[in-house]
Amino acid sequence: PLTQTKGGLYFDKKKKIVTYDVTDIDFSQEVDVIGEDGEPTGEKEKRYKLADIKASKIAEIKSKAGQLLQPTDWQVIRKSERDIAISSDVATERASILAEADRLEAEVNAKKSYKTALLYNVQFFPPSEEE
Repeated sequence: PLTQTKGGLYFDKKKKIVTYDVTDIDFSQEVDVIGEDGEPTGEKEKRYKLADIKASKIAEIKSKAGQLLQPTDWQVIRKSERDIAISSDVATERASILAEADRLEAEVNAKKSYKTALLYNVQFFPPSEEE
């Protein structure tokens, strides 16, 4: 559904079923730029902007990292306000989360097309393939 659209329903006489066509979305499609007056300016721009989808994925990464860091934020605040040490386990865990967020962000930034960026699944610490 992220990269294709469904057409209208129709009856296929050969197969004797009701069906629909599936078509790929044209991610290189250009649209007219609309000015402040609501009229076309004569300029064209990409309908699907790679920078927009990358920004969305990076925001998702930052949000997930924030959720993972939140349970230990109190130790960072305590360190900042009262200079009480952060436990080494917490410091290691937080560093791991931040490193993973940086890795995921670099992967998103390396995407070269709207489609590949759109299909990119943000997943912190994917399960290992070992069984």
